[in-house]
Amino acid sequence: MAGMATAAASAAVASFTGLRGLALDTGWPPRLAWLLPVTLDAYAMTSACVWLAATTRAGRPGGSHGPTRSARSGRASPATRFTTPWWSV
Repeated sequence: MAGMATAAASAAVASFTGLRGLALDTGWPPRLAWLLPVTLDAYAMTSACVWLAATTRAGRPGGSHGPTRSARSGRASPATRFTTPWWSV
């Protein structure tokens, strides 16, 4: 557990430092440059949490997306005929 915490802290510091430097290099005022890494990292964490929550609910990567089957008939539901890409059937 300590190793994961160290890796997460190192990644957070590296990400913050790099993105803050990018903000400064592109002309952001120094007092606002911290907003770029905070915003992007918060977005990344939120999207990862949403994806993981969907994966956990459905029991497979990607969440409940993809072809669904009727519990009673075992056949694909009519809606998947139009919404499921040909490569995932």
